[in-house]
Amino acid sequence: MKHGAKKLVYVSCNPETLARDMRILADLGFCAKAVQPVDMFPQTAHVETVVCLSREMQEGTEMISDERSKYKSWSNLKKQMNDLLCDSLKDKISYFYTNYHEVHNAYGRATINYNKKELVAFSWVEMYAQEYEVSQLYQEGKKVSYGELEKGKWMPECKLCDADFINSLTIYLKTDIATSLHSENYLLCVFAYMDRRVGKRTLIKIKDEVEKLLEWVKQFYQIRCEADGIVFPPKRITDETVVLLGREKV
Repeated sequence: MKHGAKKLVYVSCNPETLARDMRILADLGFCAKAVQPVDMFPQTAHVETVVCLSREMQEGTEMISDERSKYKSWSNLKKQMNDLLCDSLKDKISYFYTNYHEVHNAYGRATINYNKKELVAFSWVEMYAQEYEVSQLYQEGKKVSYGELEKGKWMPECKLCDADFINSLTIYLKTDIATSLHSENYLLCVFAYMDRRVGKRTLIKIKDEVEKLLEWVKQFYQIRCEADGIVFPPKRITDETVVLLGREKV
């Protein structure tokens, strides 16, 4: 992408990754002009797909050549996200992304930081781990899609790659804040917790829902509440609670 190619031929043996990458390429301005399936392995479920794409530049636009981003201008994405940060977290929360252009396929690494400390990281290494896991499951005869694994395992365990981070960030900027707050994509929730469009009333209202989420997600909610001076009173101890605690000691 950094060389400004206007035409691209994409060959895929996996419909899941093809669909994923087509969305990424669409964001870059590419449009599929022709699609041709090729049955290279007769009497099996394997089908190769060849897609011809082209990118027509609009007047006044430039090809993205920034080595730090293979999807779209990272500086532009970062600016949009920084502009959406609530006042209490300005200069405290930061988004980082770098691209290893010396590495094959120019993979990268992304992080979300608080007071210059990494809270979560997303590395290209995880993409290889994801592909390996899918391959192993397939060899075991278990047909599980990338989407199912992402929702059921990789997202809850925060085993996500830099592409997942960029994709989620791009989706967030196109999604309304209410939907993001309750999204099954936990990264959208994380971005929303720190968004200036979310006020104290909303933060208090979603407390019980957030409590059910994983620690890596909840930490961002807790950081926002602390920054905004929101303090929740301790849970009221009832007679029933005392009985339950007594049973646990027995």
